[in-house]
Amino acid sequence: ELQRENARVESQMIKLKSDISAMENHLGHGEKETQALTQRTNNLNEYYESLRNNVITLLEHVRLPGGATAPEKIGQENFDSYLSKLQTLCTPEGYCSDENRPLYETVKCALQDFTVLPTPI
Repeated sequence: ELQRENARVESQMIKLKSDISAMENHLGHGEKETQALTQRTNNLNEYYESLRNNVITLLEHVRLPGGATAPEKIGQENFDSYLSKLQTLCTPEGYCSDENRPLYETVKCALQDFTVLPTPI
């Protein structure tokens, strides 16, 4: 009887070791995937920052019709509102609006030569 119990416990130990090994392998794969996703996220954030800075630089040189002689300084803190305004201009309602047409045409003209270089992400 003792031998049977020992064999049963030994069998359970072997199964537990196998399960632990499988869990460790699974955890290792999860950590590698997490590292890859973290790196991809960092690359995307850096790419976005680069695009944002390029667009801000381009917009600093655009003279808007009816605008003040000294244009408002565009910074990262208000970039999102500028981006939102540009998106509004490009929607079907905003695109044809007589009020926004000069602004749209000016920005379109200023950005037409802007090329985005392919960046591996």
